[in-house]
This record gives sequence, C-alpha cells and structure tokens, in this order.
Amino acid sequence: MKDAEPTRGPMQGLRDVDYLAYRPVLLRMLSSLARNGYAVSPDDGLDLVHDFFIEAWTGVVHRHDPHKSPFPAFLNHTFLAFARPRIIRLKRWRTTLLDPADMARLQDVRHVVVAEREHVEQILLVRAVVQSMAPKDRKLFQCYLSGDGSEREIATRFGLTRYALRSRLVDLFGEFAARFGHLSNAPMANNLVVDAIWHRHRTPKEAASFLRIPVPEVQAARTRMYSILVAAVKGGEMMEPISFYVSGTPKMDTPDAEQLLRRAIAAGPEDRDRAIADVRRNAAAILDFLESPDWNESFPGGDEELLAQIYLALAGEREMDVEPSPVVDAYLKAISDEEIVIGQAFKQALLANLHNDLLDADRVFEGLPKLDVSEYRHLISNASVENGGAFARDLAMYGVTPANVLEASLSIARLARRKVGRAGGASEVWLTLGARPDGGPLSINRDELRDAVATVTDLHEDVSDRLACWLLEVAAYVPLLFDMFRSEPIQNGVRLILTDRRENDLYVRWNGTVGVFEGRAEGETFPS
Repeated sequence: MKDAEPTRGPMQGLRDVDYLAYRPVLLRMLSSLARNGYAVSPDDGLDLVHDFFIEAWTGVVHRHDPHKSPFPAFLNHTFLAFARPRIIRLKRWRTTLLDPADMARLQDVRHVVVAEREHVEQILLVRAVVQSMAPKDRKLFQCYLSGDGSEREIATRFGLTRYALRSRLVDLFGEFAARFGHLSNAPMANNLVVDAIWHRHRTPKEAASFLRIPVPEVQAARTRMYSILVAAVKGGEMMEPISFYVSGTPKMDTPDAEQLLRRAIAAGPEDRDRAIADVRRNAAAILDFLESPDWNESFPGGDEELLAQIYLALAGEREMDVEPSPVVDAYLKAISDEEIVIGQAFKQALLANLHNDLLDADRVFEGLPKLDVSEYRHLISNASVENGGAFARDLAMYGVTPANVLEASLSIARLARRKVGRAGGASEVWLTLGARPDGGPLSINRDELRDAVATVTDLHEDVSDRLACWLLEVAAYVPLLFDMFRSEPIQNGVRLILTDRRENDLYVRWNGTVGVFEGRAEGETFPS
C-alpha cells in the first residue's frame, strides 16, 4: 500500500492510513479508561493517541504475533498499558504547570511591571539561576515562561511531544527550585512553598498540610514566584529570537468546533444528549481542531461518564451502538483479579507476620499529608485495597495500596540484583538507612531505595521514601519479601543474601516462616 503524505506537526512521519484507521479504536479505549477512573480532557486524550503512534506504533506492528492474538486485541492491550501511567502523571503535573489562561494573565505587561517593582532583588537572583541552566534547558524554560508560542509550538520547536515537553518542564521547575532555595535569602515560608510545589511535586493542598499553613497562602506563594519568573524572563531581555513558524501547518479557523466541544463538556443532564450528538456530527472538524498547533488553551476535565460519551462521539459512534469490548473488559478484569489476589495475600500472609508497630500507618507516614476525601474514596475502590483489610485502608489514606507494596518490593529486588551482578561474584548486598557500613560491604542507600520505589509506583518521593523504610522493617519478619533474595536484619537495615530463586506464590513469598525454601529439591526451578 502506498504511503500517504506525512501528517503535519508532531505526527510527521506517520502514515495517515494507519493513523486514521486506528484512531477511532484508541478513542474507544479512552472512553473505556474514562469509565474506569482514568479520565483525561479531549486535548490530552488526543495527545495520548499521538504519542502512542509516535513512540509505540512501530514496536506494536513488529511485536504482534497473529498466532497469539488478533491485532485489534493486541493493540488495545498495548495502548491501555501505555495510557494508564501517563494519565496518572498528567494529573500530578498540573500541580507544577500553570493553566495557559493563568500564564497569559501573568504575562500581561502591567503585571510584569508591578512584579519588577516589588521583587527587584529576587528577580536578579532568578535571572542568575536561570542563566546557570544548560543552554537548551534555559531556552525551553524561557520559552514557556515568556509565552512566545503555545505548548504545541514550543514542543514542535524543540522536537518534543506535548507530554515530553510537560515532563521536561516539571523537571526544570524542580531543578530551578533546588538552586533557588540554595541561593535565596527570600522569606523562609516562600522558599518552603516553592520547594514543596516544584521540587517535591506536592499539590497545593498537600503542601499546605505538610507546611501547616493555609492553602490560599500556598497558592499565593506559588503565583508570586511565577510572577517573579515571568518578570525576570520578559523584563531581562533574556530571550533569543525564536521563530515558531512550521512549514505546512496553516492556521485553522475552527471556532465552531471549539465551542461545540466546550458546550459538550459543560453540558448539564438536560442538554447532554443534544451536545453529544453535535459532537458526533462534527467529529472530523473537532478532531482537526484538537490537532491544530495554533491554540493554547486547555479544556476542563468534566465528569468521567460525560468524557466517556464524548470520546465515543469523536470515534463516530453512539453509546447504544457500542457493545462492551471483551478485550477492554478482559484487560481491566485481569488487573482487578490480580489485585484481588494481592490484597488477599497482603492481609492473610504478610500482615499476619508483622509486629503491631508496623501496622500503624500514621507512624510510618508521620508528618506526610493524607489524601483528600474524594481521592481516598476513589482509591479504596481499588481491588487490592478492598481485599487487603483495615491496614490497607489505612495505607490508602497516604495513597499507598497493597499493589504498590508488591511493586515496590519487586523494584528494590531488581535494583539489588543489578547491584550484585555489576559487582561480579558478589552474593549479598546490604540495604541501609544510615551511612554506608565501614569495611565496604556492597550496599544500597536510602536515596537509591526511595528512587527505586518512586519509579515503579509513581508515588510522591516522600511517600516512596517512607514506604521503602517500612519495607526494610518488614523484611526483618518476612525473609523472602525481596524476590531472589533472603533477608536478615542488621542495624539500620537488612542484609540480602542472593538465592536467584523466584517465588511467584505471594502466600509463600510473604510468609514469615524461616527456611521456607527447605524441602524443595536441590536445583528445583521456580516459576518465572
């Protein structure tokens, strides 16, 4: 089949025939995800579809084995696994990056002049910190703050997807906050807020709880620092001229499409059917609008059921015409079934071994903010929490599930296995919360443990740190907690002895009985 002309902007290089053929399939997946608690606004949803084609499409085509599953089923599984963690991260990133409309207000000339007049010393310091960034990072940071181009234009200029742009900006704000806090003599409360929001990636509510100050004070400090940053960039003539003209991307005149979509997202119960029907009739124009590089506003999230209907309408379908997808249902059921087993083993095997002190979530996560009521209600519907007993519900107050506990323990085990492998011939590694032991036994420190947990669970780094510390305490009672190793308690940590034997039965792995491997034939293999 002859390749079509490349699509414009970030989609360049894809075959239109593939993209247009399978886009409706992925829109239906976004509808299913929305109904299962993973809802994103239509602009972010289309970005997920774009990113999937850019980053994963070639691999999907090459990895598919028609003897094992039909291509649509394989595609659905792959996209759902691709989209779920990104949706979680997008929600967290909103705490760092401003809505484009709020950013536009800060870039107003009058606002910049006021900020320059009120924050002269801090603006000079901010300029010094920004100038200390690597050149490419500095340009990206300045482009975002100066408002010279939409997110899509900036992403295209730097050869990024919008998701990758946001990810990099979040990292840059964290880097800026760390450097600014080290150098600044600004009021302590302001520095702590900047660190909490940008460096630690806390939400305003989490930061307020952690710092014990009102939420409006956190939001005011965040806005104040944004104002200082914008004034430093715009007033200091730091920007280099950058052209955002992209060949072959004409400006699209789609105000009607935008209004149709906004009307649908805001529709009340009495208007919903008509608004969704309008979206379905004009789906092509709305999708063209969402893929245009020339707008810079975000859409509100809307409720999950409404977004599910909008995605179906954009796929050109009516809800009554769409039968439940056996693939999606099977995928989500498999996740649920696995989490049921994890929750039951957590309650019946792991917790049965532990001292009461280890079953006090408020002690484990002392000083850290709890989830708000709506987030908590959503999390306790997770199958591993529902089946994990009272302590699982206590952990959920801090955003942790029994599934997270399993993910974290496996990640630490993989880190330990890599460390042993690199050492060549080593048979043990120490996990330590204090300083590296004298005499130099192979060791993994607290920062490494925290990072290993945060990477796989997507929990905040402070929560990940406490979870890692708790797991080391648990390992003193549960020798096989870290797969492929047997643990023995030491001062400020545990000593892991390599076994290289895998145990996939959680009731065995989470059993505290010493010598659990005894009785197995020498050389007997374990399921991998």
